[in-house]
Amino acid sequence: MRTAGWFVLAFCAGSLPALEAHGQPDGGGDSGPGTCVDTRFEGDELCIPPPEQGLQLHYGPTDYDDPAETRKFEIPPGEAGERCFYLKTPNPSDVASRRFQFRSRPGALRTSAWLLKASVPDSVGLEACNDALFLAGERLLISSQIALDFAFDTGAPENEKIAYPIPAGTQAAVRVDYVNTSNAPLLAEVWLNVLPAPFDDIQALSSVHWRGRGPPVPPATRQAHDFRCRAGQDLRIVQLGALMSPWVASLSARVERTGERELVYETYDWAAPPLLRYDSVSVNEPPDPTQGRSGGSSGVLSLTAGDVLEWTCEIDNLTSEVLTYDSPSPDERIVCDLFGFATAANGVDWECTFPTEPPDSGAVPDSGTADSGAGTGGTAEAGASGATGGSAGTAATSGTGGSSSLPDASRIVGNDAPDGGGCGCRLPRGERRSFPAMVGLVFALVSWRRMR
Repeated sequence: MRTAGWFVLAFCAGSLPALEAHGQPDGGGDSGPGTCVDTRFEGDELCIPPPEQGLQLHYGPTDYDDPAETRKFEIPPGEAGERCFYLKTPNPSDVASRRFQFRSRPGALRTSAWLLKASVPDSVGLEACNDALFLAGERLLISSQIALDFAFDTGAPENEKIAYPIPAGTQAAVRVDYVNTSNAPLLAEVWLNVLPAPFDDIQALSSVHWRGRGPPVPPATRQAHDFRCRAGQDLRIVQLGALMSPWVASLSARVERTGERELVYETYDWAAPPLLRYDSVSVNEPPDPTQGRSGGSSGVLSLTAGDVLEWTCEIDNLTSEVLTYDSPSPDERIVCDLFGFATAANGVDWECTFPTEPPDSGAVPDSGTADSGAGTGGTAEAGASGATGGSAGTAATSGTGGSSSLPDASRIVGNDAPDGGGCGCRLPRGERRSFPAMVGLVFALVSWRRMR
């Protein structure tokens, strides 16, 4: 009988083996729960065994030879949707991790792993996602499509002791958006290896998660939605990534300090947005709008209390349905969030939703409102664009808002600097997205709608 447990815990003495951020995973044992075996499903080569040191979260069957067990995780041909799997982290005591290894079988459009504040019974198979659990408080640990390895120990001296704490028995959730365009069942299965820090005196990392909530986007409409969150504490952003739905053509993030804006992150790839590092050693490729290439700034990324993180989401609704940020249907829901890890002065997570929800103590959302294209409020802020396709009001250091129209596809979208100079601005629509990226987006959208 070939088996693989839902989760595996293995702590061993000794130093951690070396792991490159995007290299091959470390080997684990060759027998027992969590072992990679041959199955009748696509993607066996993506399986990773549990690490020799650390723990593994496994979302999948306990017995590949039992049809009743595998059916709990099968995605039938022609099916698309969203499902969740809830489980507790198996560590009996608190651990701190510096390296993660993630793999998911084919069929997943996006897979994300979360640590939740609320507790629920462990899942026995795929089940509907309960958004109330996520709204009650969460920490987004990782989001990817198929495979991702990343590490905090980049060799930068400022990163020497940083690690991500995971308390004993933390409630975890794996969330999968999937589509099966093949003629055979696919298996929804995920492996996440958590490798511990080889020392006790860590500098604990905090989570950062900025959520954008804007107006509905009508069919066959393009809009640029702007969001802003103001830091309530000093912090250094260590890594930054994006969580996006297929309708988001681009996400551009900037940091505003004393009226100056710095472009720090930009992506045109909703399916696999990059997870960028910011320190004195790592070098990020600059974004290239003409080629649709994602990228960002390089170097240490520090914010002081009062600095603003703002991001613009360009949304192309190529469907016949109205898209909203709170739709219960994943194929009609807009997601355009930023997440990552930071070292914070007071150790508080920076969770911020603009503009509808109150923040945690680590941040305050700016006073802009997501109305029909107008910016409002006391400091520099801008509201999300209106349903007619108008761009967001221009942010002004004097605190005055504005509105502007987006009459045709040739207009530059994004926030302009108050003096008219470009800062975080992007090229006109026709020049910004590469042909391969556009073809891939259209194919994904057509396949997604066809599967409904």
